[in-house]
Amino acid sequence: TSLALARTSRNFSLDVEASSSELAVLGAGRLFEGQLRDSLFGSHAAWTSIHAHVYDRLAHQPGPSSWIHLWENKPLEHCLNSAIARNGSARTIAYAHSVIRRRDHRYYDESALFETVEVRRRPAASHFVVNGSLPRRNLEEVVPPRGNLVVAEALRYQSLKGRSAGLADATLVVGDISQGESIRLLNATRLALEHLSSPQRLLFKPHPGNLRQSTMAQAMGFSITTQSLAELAPSIAVAVVGSAGAASLDLTILCVPVVTLIDPASLNLSPLVGAEGARFARSVGDLKEFLSTPRLHGIDVDEVVSRANPPERWIALLGNP
Repeated sequence: TSLALARTSRNFSLDVEASSSELAVLGAGRLFEGQLRDSLFGSHAAWTSIHAHVYDRLAHQPGPSSWIHLWENKPLEHCLNSAIARNGSARTIAYAHSVIRRRDHRYYDESALFETVEVRRRPAASHFVVNGSLPRRNLEEVVPPRGNLVVAEALRYQSLKGRSAGLADATLVVGDISQGESIRLLNATRLALEHLSSPQRLLFKPHPGNLRQSTMAQAMGFSITTQSLAELAPSIAVAVVGSAGAASLDLTILCVPVVTLIDPASLNLSPLVGAEGARFARSVGDLKEFLSTPRLHGIDVDEVVSRANPPERWIALLGNP
């Protein structure tokens, strides 16, 4: 879908007048002062309009019988589903973006709660794919989507294997995209390790969406790493993630002792909530206890994500339009 979008968007352009100097007599700067602060929303609106036109053109062309898109209730998904529903007989398969947490509003579809009569409904995908029985339960607790809900293999985690033996001497803190959450994790880890007798090498892996946190972590005595979790796994004695950290699932699959530090002021949005054997810390004291004697989880990974190889469920789904 992404490649087709790129090819088609090259042939698409918006008709914009070469000059808009007429606005000068209206005092445009003052007139739109408030809106200028929110210009990003305008950019999103324009980009959504482009998606709508591009997908509409693609849907008119002879092509595949199935379209697959990442599913997170984004405008581009609605544009694709709408174009396919209007112009063709192809099906659309929505594959859950990242993990599905308990009470995950990103997958909430209010229109699935009731039947609408004589009201135009937003087209939905024909199939919705999740990665395991736990995310399926989480989704069904919110509102199951309209369409067929299918459990298939977690393609993102197919390459992850239990770590090989190595000198595991590092405490890893996995940063969050939120600056405040990363500060909370770093401070709590420093306090928890303060009086432990065995020295630990301190590592901080910043969130790729907020690399500026690196300077802050260095000032607190952490070394910075941007290696993948799979590369780091053999050297990690224990890892700390935030209350919404999807990395806890990666580290669980890699057989690294991992603890989720819950924020008392917010919901526990860990993807491991509901998985028997998951480790959670509710205070610096809890975190200190776990860091002093790290314990490997007792989680049945197959309950959280399906990782069969070859991915027979995907093969069956794609082979039966």
